[in-house]
Amino acid sequence: MFTLNDPQHGPIVLMPVPLAHAHAVAEYAASLRGDNLNLLPRANPGTVPAHTSTDQDTDADTSALPSTSNAALSDLQWTTERLTTFAASEAVSVQRFVAALDVLAVDSSRTYGTAELAEAAGLAYSAFKHATTRMNSHLAKHYGIEAWPMTATWNDVREEVDWSITETVAARWREIRGL
Repeated sequence: MFTLNDPQHGPIVLMPVPLAHAHAVAEYAASLRGDNLNLLPRANPGTVPAHTSTDQDTDADTSALPSTSNAALSDLQWTTERLTTFAASEAVSVQRFVAALDVLAVDSSRTYGTAELAEAAGLAYSAFKHATTRMNSHLAKHYGIEAWPMTATWNDVREEVDWSITETVAARWREIRGL
């Protein structure tokens, strides 16, 4: 097994969990640590592709992604102040999102597939994909919100997530980042 040392929680062991049980395992682990992640039950869409041996086989569990209905909520919750705080975060997963937001904000009318967005942001596909698995708990813990600053939509044709940003959030992001 592969272990990591987390300064807050001690050694962490990474173990595979069936996708259907991932949410329950995350809730259980959070309850053991006493984390108040406010994990909300989410429906598992039936469109998650089966696992294959390549790294770029599937996107993150789509039940962990923000719904497209969060676009309006994103506009309300992601104020200039929150975006400024988010951009200044030293968390690795957040910095990966910062790079992706820089790309998305340049042309808010454009949609990117996960692989395309990762490449445009200068990130490894697996690194960006991993960051998406961290975002729900990070936003709940540090911001008390569920909406992401970007929108994710499952693309059945390409079998990957498409990423976009609202014009409101994009304008705020361009302002704080000087884009």
